[in-house]
Amino acid sequence: MKPVELRRPDGTVHAYACGACGNVCVSAVHAGPWDEGDVERTREEAAACCVCRDCNARLSGDDMGRRWCDACV
Repeated sequence: MKPVELRRPDGTVHAYACGACGNVCVSAVHAGPWDEGDVERTREEAAACCVCRDCNARLSGDDMGRRWCDACV
């Protein structure tokens, strides 16, 4: 799934959201200032958000937010 850029008023990318469900995934506890590593982590997590972890099939409908499609479960 193609991540969606979330930009600050100055135009810089602040984070990415999932292109399917719109979630901004931040899996780690965050402390301190936001940096490029955090931006990249949200891009990677957004790209994998609504995709089956085993077969890479796009998840949709009731499957969105799950980690595996019905075929792989």
